Amino acid sequence: MATEQRVAALQAKHAEVDKQILDIENGASTDPAEVSRLKALKLSIKDEIEKLRSGEQCSGKCKCGCE
Repeated sequence: MATEQRVAALQAKHAEVDKQILDIENGASTDPAEVSRLKALKLSIKDEIEKLRSGEQCSGKCKCGCE
């Protein structure tokens, strides 16, 4: 997958995870563990986007799903 396509896919995934976090936080019951997991995933995705933009390679050990 070309870098631009990968960045676009990651940006879409980042937005989706952000929406999931907001849905959980605005819901009747909040699962702190799930919110923490999603926030970690969101940060991992953001980190991969930045690496791709800077020309670095993702390690493959992250939680972003790049494998």
